Amino acid sequence: MLNLYKKVLKEAYEIESKDMVGNRQKVVSQLEDCNTSLQKARKLLLDSDITADDYRMMKQDYEKRVVQLEEELIKLKPVSESIDTHLQAALKVLLNLKDLFNNGDIHLKREILSSMWPEKMIFNDGQLRTTRVNEIASIIYLMDRKL
Repeated sequence: MLNLYKKVLKEAYEIESKDMVGNRQKVVSQLEDCNTSLQKARKLLLDSDITADDYRMMKQDYEKRVVQLEEELIKLKPVSESIDTHLQAALKVLLNLKDLFNNGDIHLKREILSSMWPEKMIFNDGQLRTTRVNEIASIIYLMDRKL
Protein backbone atom coordinates (compact mmCIF):
# COMPACT_ATOMS: atom_id res chain seq x y z
CA MET A 1 0.00 0.00 0.00
CA LEU A 2 2.83 2.37 0.89
CA ASN A 3 4.50 1.80 -2.47
CA LEU A 4 1.23 2.57 -4.25
CA TYR A 5 0.88 5.87 -2.38
CA LYS A 6 4.47 6.73 -3.19
CA LYS A 7 4.04 5.89 -6.87
CA VAL A 8 0.84 7.94 -7.23
CA LEU A 9 2.30 10.97 -5.47
CA LYS A 10 5.54 10.78 -7.44
CA GLU A 11 3.68 10.56 -10.77
CA ALA A 12 1.49 13.53 -9.83
CA TYR A 13 4.59 15.53 -8.89
CA GLU A 14 6.35 14.64 -12.14
CA ILE A 15 3.35 15.76 -14.20
CA GLU A 16 3.16 19.03 -12.28
CA SER A 17 6.90 19.67 -12.53
CA LYS A 18 6.88 19.07 -16.30
CA ASP A 19 4.19 21.73 -16.63
CA MET A 20 6.23 24.06 -14.42
CA VAL A 21 9.38 23.54 -16.49
CA GLY A 22 7.42 24.08 -19.71
CA ASN A 23 5.89 27.30 -18.39
CA ARG A 24 9.27 28.52 -17.20
CA GLN A 25 10.84 27.88 -20.62
CA LYS A 26 7.95 29.69 -22.30
CA VAL A 27 8.43 32.78 -20.12
CA VAL A 28 12.20 32.77 -20.71
CA SER A 29 11.57 32.58 -24.45
CA GLN A 30 9.14 35.51 -24.28
CA LEU A 31 11.73 37.52 -22.34
CA GLU A 32 14.32 36.83 -25.01
CA ASP A 33 11.83 37.88 -27.72
CA CYS A 34 11.15 41.17 -25.92
CA ASN A 35 14.85 41.90 -25.60
CA THR A 36 15.43 41.06 -29.26
CA SER A 37 12.56 43.34 -30.32
CA LEU A 38 13.97 46.15 -28.18
CA GLN A 39 17.35 45.73 -29.87
CA LYS A 40 15.67 45.89 -33.29
CA ALA A 41 13.84 49.06 -32.29
CA ARG A 42 17.13 50.57 -31.14
CA LYS A 43 18.68 49.73 -34.52
CA LEU A 44 15.72 51.30 -36.33
CA LEU A 45 16.24 54.47 -34.28
CA LEU A 46 19.94 54.54 -35.10
CA ASP A 47 19.17 54.04 -38.82
CA SER A 48 16.61 56.89 -38.57
CA ASP A 49 13.78 54.58 -39.66
CA ILE A 50 11.70 55.60 -36.62
CA THR A 51 11.49 58.76 -34.55
CA ALA A 52 12.74 59.14 -31.01
CA ASP A 53 9.13 59.39 -29.79
CA ASP A 54 8.24 56.11 -31.50
CA TYR A 55 11.28 54.47 -29.94
CA ARG A 56 10.39 55.76 -26.46
CA MET A 57 6.85 54.38 -26.77
CA MET A 58 8.16 51.02 -27.98
CA LYS A 59 10.77 50.94 -25.23
CA GLN A 60 8.17 51.67 -22.54
CA ASP A 61 5.92 48.91 -23.85
CA TYR A 62 8.73 46.37 -23.99
CA GLU A 63 10.09 47.34 -20.58
CA LYS A 64 6.63 47.00 -19.05
CA ARG A 65 6.29 43.56 -20.63
CA VAL A 66 9.77 42.55 -19.43
CA VAL A 67 8.87 43.50 -15.84
CA GLN A 68 5.67 41.42 -16.05
CA LEU A 69 7.55 38.43 -17.44
CA GLU A 70 10.28 38.70 -14.80
CA GLU A 71 7.63 38.74 -12.05
CA GLU A 72 6.04 35.68 -13.61
CA LEU A 73 9.43 33.98 -13.78
CA ILE A 74 9.99 34.62 -10.07
CA LYS A 75 6.66 32.93 -9.31
CA LEU A 76 7.72 29.92 -11.38
CA LYS A 77 10.45 28.76 -9.05
CA PRO A 78 12.86 26.16 -10.37
CA VAL A 79 11.69 22.62 -9.79
CA SER A 80 13.87 20.62 -7.44
CA GLU A 81 15.25 17.49 -9.03
CA SER A 82 14.40 15.02 -6.30
CA ILE A 83 11.19 14.68 -4.37
CA ASP A 84 12.16 11.42 -2.69
CA THR A 85 13.17 12.91 0.68
CA HIS A 86 10.04 15.06 0.87
CA LEU A 87 7.92 12.12 -0.21
CA GLN A 88 9.43 9.85 2.42
CA ALA A 89 8.71 12.39 5.16
CA ALA A 90 5.15 12.92 3.91
CA LEU A 91 4.47 9.20 3.81
CA LYS A 92 5.82 8.83 7.34
CA VAL A 93 3.32 11.46 8.48
CA LEU A 94 0.52 9.77 6.52
CA LEU A 95 1.25 6.41 8.11
CA ASN A 96 1.20 7.97 11.59
CA LEU A 97 -1.67 10.37 10.98
CA LYS A 98 -4.01 8.68 13.43
CA ASP A 99 -1.42 8.76 16.24
CA LEU A 100 -0.42 12.32 15.40
CA PHE A 101 -4.03 13.42 15.58
CA ASN A 102 -4.85 11.52 18.77
CA ASN A 103 -1.71 12.67 20.60
CA GLY A 104 -1.40 16.17 19.11
CA ASP A 105 -2.41 19.45 20.63
CA ILE A 106 -5.31 21.52 19.30
CA HIS A 107 -3.07 23.38 16.81
CA LEU A 108 -1.79 20.16 15.24
CA LYS A 109 -5.33 18.75 15.06
CA ARG A 110 -6.51 21.92 13.35
CA GLU A 111 -3.61 21.76 10.89
CA ILE A 112 -4.38 18.13 10.03
CA LEU A 113 -8.07 18.79 9.54
CA SER A 114 -7.52 21.92 7.46
CA SER A 115 -5.09 20.06 5.21
CA MET A 116 -7.75 17.45 4.47
CA TRP A 117 -10.65 19.89 4.14
CA PRO A 118 -9.22 23.15 2.76
CA GLU A 119 -12.52 25.00 2.86
CA LYS A 120 -14.55 25.74 5.94
CA MET A 121 -16.07 22.82 7.76
CA ILE A 122 -19.72 22.85 8.74
CA PHE A 123 -21.18 20.54 11.35
CA ASN A 124 -24.91 19.96 10.96
CA ASP A 125 -26.91 17.39 12.97
CA GLY A 126 -23.73 15.72 14.18
CA GLN A 127 -22.39 15.26 10.64
CA LEU A 128 -19.58 17.01 8.81
CA ARG A 129 -20.60 18.92 5.71
CA THR A 130 -18.00 20.58 3.55
CA THR A 131 -17.91 21.67 -0.04
CA ARG A 132 -14.50 20.33 -1.02
CA VAL A 133 -12.02 17.70 0.12
CA ASN A 134 -8.29 17.91 -0.61
CA GLU A 135 -7.56 16.11 -3.91
CA ILE A 136 -4.79 13.94 -2.49
CA ALA A 137 -6.97 12.90 0.45
CA SER A 138 -9.79 11.90 -1.91
CA ILE A 139 -7.38 9.88 -4.10
CA ILE A 140 -6.04 8.05 -1.06
CA TYR A 141 -9.61 7.40 0.11
CA LEU A 142 -10.51 5.96 -3.32
CA MET A 143 -7.41 3.74 -3.36
CA ASP A 144 -8.25 2.44 0.12
CA ARG A 145 -11.83 1.68 -0.88
CA LYS A 146 -10.75 -0.25 -3.99
CA LEU A 147 -8.35 -2.39 -1.97
